[in-house]
Amino acid sequence: ECVVHELVVKRAALFPLSRLMVHGAVLAGHGDALANGLHALAPHDWAQEVWSLAAMGLQLQELYVSAKLMSPWSWDELAAALQWARENWEVLQDAHWAIPAGCDSAQRKKAFLPYAMAAYRGSASGGKGFILLRNPRNKAQLTPAFNLTGALELPAADAGGELVLESVRRASKRSPAGEPLVCDGLGGSARDAGPGRCAIPA
Repeated sequence: ECVVHELVVKRAALFPLSRLMVHGAVLAGHGDALANGLHALAPHDWAQEVWSLAAMGLQLQELYVSAKLMSPWSWDELAAALQWARENWEVLQDAHWAIPAGCDSAQRKKAFLPYAMAAYRGSASGGKGFILLRNPRNKAQLTPAFNLTGALELPAADAGGELVLESVRRASKRSPAGEPLVCDGLGGSARDAGPGRCAIPA
């Protein structure tokens, strides 16, 4: 993602991510993949890679996968991410960068900070959106503060209301299979809106 930010987003911020072709998820035992250690990904690393690929809404998604290195779980995780992208392709056409700090060249020399991409389809079409938050380090760190109106680039007609958040997928070294969404961790006026759901002002 940081290569996309460096070569595309910083040069042409309005260029839609959904029109890109990106070398996507890699799990292979030869060439550059082997040289860069991409032949032995931990479960949480694989989950993060394939869901990041799906959430970018790319026009062309390439896979560099050696079947002998894939476990049944790896195949299922890949299938789930691509199925989700297929079901939400209309929303993902709006995929854009939301929190650039983690991929800023000057910042990366000091630390790899969390970053995000987002997509939103207006209320006239159902009012649905997604935010992908990615922590590039192997330890917990705070996400830079942001508001949903700005991150989702909500149109004026949809701003000022209430958004209901639901976790699609969370993967970490501690819990590769995911963790429940905790409303208290969202700050502000977030409130419980049912199992795994939080409501927060836009």
